[in-house]
Amino acid sequence: MPHYGKMRKAELIRALKALEARRKAESDDLARVVHDLEVHQEELELQNYELRETQQLLESSRDRYAELYDFSPVGYLSLDHAGCMQELNLTASALFGAERTGLIGKPFVQYVEPADRKRFFSHMHDCRNGGPQVKSELKLKTANGVREIELISVKPAGAAGDGTQYCTAITDITERRKADRRFRAVIESAPDAMVIVNRRGEIALVNAQTEKLFGYARAELLGQAVEMLLPARYRGAHPGHRAQFFSEPKVRPMGAGLELYGLRKDGGEFPVEISLSPLETEDETLVASAIRDITEPKRVVQALRESEERFRQLAENINEVFYLTDVDSDAFHYVSPTFEKVWGVPSETLYLRPRSWQETIHADDREDVRRVLKARKAGDPYDVEFRITRPDGAVRWIRARGFPIQDAAGRPYRVAGIAEDITVRKEAAEALQLSHQRMRELTAHLESAREEERKRIARGIHDELGAILLAIKIDFDACRKQQAAASSPDAAATMQELMDRVDTAIEAVRRIATDLRPSILDNVGVLAAVEWQAQEVERRTGIKCEVVSDASVDELDVDPGRATALFRIAQEALTNVVRHSKASHVTIALRNGVDGAELQVKDNGRGFDTGRSPPSRAWGLVGMAERARAFGGEFSITSAAQQGTSVRVLIPAAAAGEEKPLRPRKASGS
Repeated sequence: MPHYGKMRKAELIRALKALEARRKAESDDLARVVHDLEVHQEELELQNYELRETQQLLESSRDRYAELYDFSPVGYLSLDHAGCMQELNLTASALFGAERTGLIGKPFVQYVEPADRKRFFSHMHDCRNGGPQVKSELKLKTANGVREIELISVKPAGAAGDGTQYCTAITDITERRKADRRFRAVIESAPDAMVIVNRRGEIALVNAQTEKLFGYARAELLGQAVEMLLPARYRGAHPGHRAQFFSEPKVRPMGAGLELYGLRKDGGEFPVEISLSPLETEDETLVASAIRDITEPKRVVQALRESEERFRQLAENINEVFYLTDVDSDAFHYVSPTFEKVWGVPSETLYLRPRSWQETIHADDREDVRRVLKARKAGDPYDVEFRITRPDGAVRWIRARGFPIQDAAGRPYRVAGIAEDITVRKEAAEALQLSHQRMRELTAHLESAREEERKRIARGIHDELGAILLAIKIDFDACRKQQAAASSPDAAATMQELMDRVDTAIEAVRRIATDLRPSILDNVGVLAAVEWQAQEVERRTGIKCEVVSDASVDELDVDPGRATALFRIAQEALTNVVRHSKASHVTIALRNGVDGAELQVKDNGRGFDTGRSPPSRAWGLVGMAERARAFGGEFSITSAAQQGTSVRVLIPAAAAGEEKPLRPRKASGS
């Protein structure tokens, strides 16, 4: 520093000025420094503020990350080189059902199910030596029970050595696996073959029906191209169809309107029906194909078509009208073309006016048809005959038969029926009935004439020939006495022999006359005649014959014609007993009831099967039946093997205007 005391004034002034200038310069520098410091202070304060904000953001972010880490739906933990747990979030510790602090340092393997521990060791081996990410599925023993988990471990980049910790995500997939098993169970139990394919056309899943249908084992199908199940002619176009489906996946049938075929392992083709359904998974979209063998349905459809064609041919070519109607509305679902031929109106009329056919019914038959139609609505089958009047005025006889068709609940909802024109048959039946009636009348007339002729011959033989033989006997007796008086023994013997022959002739005449027509029938009555016939049968054959009656001889009043019919039927029945039954006892019952005279002949013989047709020459049975029918009576036979036979006849009493019954007179002597 200069010594100001020894300086001259001018120098001193210059020094003072220099000092002043230097001070000013220093003051300016100081001001600039102060200003710079002030600016720098403001900048530092601003930076400090920004740092505090950044720190607050980092702390907030760290808190949010900690919350995200702890409360993430996925469990996170760190595994060291030995597989021990080092860090866990709350989700992971909740999965174990234990506090986080109690898990840190514990070997993870001690919580793994024994069956899956080998898989965990492989997981750790892959973590140490494998790629950057290792995934495994294990069963874990936890405080909440056994859980199925998925482990995904990541090896930090650049990590090496025993100090490496593997960041691991642990996900509880128990419910997912349950759903997967349920899904697989549904697929497995499906009645159709189920083939699940990914976007690349690889088979991801099949069920047992697929194995059965195509003949492949499951292992032969998984991972293979689905085209292996198609005939070669379809394989080229199938990838394009598959890509089109994945571009717009939705439930739909495959190849609608086309005939599809599958290919078995043995090379055999079969028709199929396929339904496609998209299936969304966590990884990708799959397509589920339900494949059904329609060989049998196609055969059934073809058989149905052939059946319908046969039905159409039958319905359109038979002479009967086939129809199908609704029970409630009477609407016609089908009427065969023969309707127009029978009714004389177009079949289309019935479709437009279902009840129009009822207008053609003859007035006398409408009530019967109305009653049948009412029963039809109740679901009852019907069989009715009626007349119709055609538009041309012709009257035709119709037989209609209907059969109810029931729905699944057993309720009738339709009626199938057949209507046939039976006019010719009716006319033939009426003509035949008239012919039968005339034949019966002729038979009755001939039988009556034959009985009268028998009566006349029997009376002639008995009266005339018997009288002549009696006169001869008297003359021979007189001659015998004269010869005896003349004492000629030889002549007397000859005359006695002639007398015996005459007696034999007289007895034969009486027997023949009785066989032709027993006089007791005309003189005493049918009951006495039947008793006499029974005695004759018993005398000749030894068969015990018992006659019972709830009427006396006087009470059993029938006209000669009916009396003859009853006697001849009893006679024929007894003849059949003697010839065929091998019976030891016969009961003949005659009753006079309110409905007429009833005759029953019952034996204890060997019987026979009435269900079998009678022999073609069983004229005796035919004759008995015809005799009863000639008087409007009833004839029946009941029999069974080893249980005897019963013949029953009921002949009604004579109606007003018929031949009146004659009171039988009692015999005046023997």
